[in-house]
Amino acid sequence: MPDLIRCTGQMGDYWKPATEADREALRGQSRVKASTEKTRTGKQNAAMWLYCTQLAEALNAAGYDQRTFPWREGMEIPFTKHSVMECFWRPVMDSMCDKESTTEQITTDVMAVYEALSRAMAQKVGITVPWPCRETQEWESRLR
Repeated sequence: MPDLIRCTGQMGDYWKPATEADREALRGQSRVKASTEKTRTGKQNAAMWLYCTQLAEALNAAGYDQRTFPWREGMEIPFTKHSVMECFWRPVMDSMCDKESTTEQITTDVMAVYEALSRAMAQKVGITVPWPCRETQEWESRLR
């Protein structure tokens, strides 16, 4: 990604390539996506995948599979963390955050998607899985 420098003009702040090489790298593009918001953290990414794993396990334990889930009927295919991500997380994320990849999520997107998905799962099939966090994991390990 080319380096950009922030400039201030009569119409407000703008960005320009830092060097001629950076200008060449942009190849005449007039729009560059820039954001000061932080992308999801490594811990959020790990928690998101752990949540998908735990939701898949809960759905499977409740007797649901990818074909018999309320909007799919047919042959039995167990849920996996990847199918939960593709069938549930990504569509909610795309709808709510207008982002196609989890790598584009900002820190607040992750919890917003979780809350919407968790609420929908509770309403549709009565399954709730808490957001993975250190306190939840410690509590669960004490119960075992």
